[in-house]
Amino acid sequence: MAPPSTPDKYPPREAFDKIITINVGVKTEDAVEGTNTFKVHKGVLCFYSGYFNACLNGDFVEARSGVVDLVEEDPDRFKDFVGWLYTRQLPVDHESKDVGEQWRDVFRLWVFADKRQVPLLANRCINALRELNVVRWCAPTTELHFVYANTTADSLLRRFLVYLIAMVAGPGGDRLLGDSRDRYPPDALWDILKLVWGNGSSKAASMSVQEILAIDLCKFHQHEDGVRCPPESTAHIKKKEKS
Repeated sequence: MAPPSTPDKYPPREAFDKIITINVGVKTEDAVEGTNTFKVHKGVLCFYSGYFNACLNGDFVEARSGVVDLVEEDPDRFKDFVGWLYTRQLPVDHESKDVGEQWRDVFRLWVFADKRQVPLLANRCINALRELNVVRWCAPTTELHFVYANTTADSLLRRFLVYLIAMVAGPGGDRLLGDSRDRYPPDALWDILKLVWGNGSSKAASMSVQEILAIDLCKFHQHEDGVRCPPESTAHIKKKEKS
């Protein structure tokens, strides 16, 4: 069975069964539990992740030992992932003054989710990015290099990021003209131009908050054919007034 891509699916009671060990990053001698080593319910992990389901239920050493080593992953990012597994909460705090850190966390979680085949987490990251965009009313141009270095040309994250940038730029792109040229990889500039010119107008570059909230995010979600997220309210998402 494919891992769920919509928020109305939950792991069954029997998923909270065997505990397995995940070693993340390069473990040091003074590492403490929960820093590089995580204990997670095997059933919960396999319910959400196609990667871990294959790894822990196939003919692999990890399936026999109950231990998985992820040397190349970031322990902080995996901690966010484990937190989401059990709470479905993302590391987003609209009261924080550092919006850049929030963008970074969510973009990196999406890349992790894509790599480890966790479609629901990837989709919730897209929703969180739209929420951050509306609440903070800014475009995450600082993350363009990371996204383009860690995704493929047909990536849904690339498509959504370019879409956000085009929509909050303002007619003629005036809201982003103060950005450093170095923020924009050549492929990103080309994708933005294709989107704006493809519309035949500047409409996509001047959307209101309500228009952004009305975007069909399933266009940027990882879903099986014919699957869509159930309707969700956006009434709680408010543009934050500058203090």
